[in-house]
Amino acid sequence: MHKEERLTEVRATKKRYDTIIARLLNTAATYKAIFPQLAAIEVFLDSTYTEVGEEVDCLVKLDELCLYFQELSVNCYIFRHLYHNLCIDVGAVKNDTPPFNLGDIYIVLPK
Repeated sequence: MHKEERLTEVRATKKRYDTIIARLLNTAATYKAIFPQLAAIEVFLDSTYTEVGEEVDCLVKLDELCLYFQELSVNCYIFRHLYHNLCIDVGAVKNDTPPFNLGDIYIVLPK
């Protein structure tokens, strides 16, 4: 693989990583009034997951996020829902396929 192709690939992975983080933050901001436990996501992501460098960092951090949400999902349906959708998007990043979620948030509740 040429250096330019590799750089393009790394940028694409980083962009998808940033999109996933933004969706998680938007989901927390949108629904934390209804589900106060989502406020912890904002703090966790802001302190740990907003800055990454290499593509490997992005993929490792996405795997860590899936594990984090898996732990949270044991006792909470909303986290189970987030975990499911997040892992589908993480798989799409790894397989270079279209994302599962094209919106700004991971959860859409009926009004």
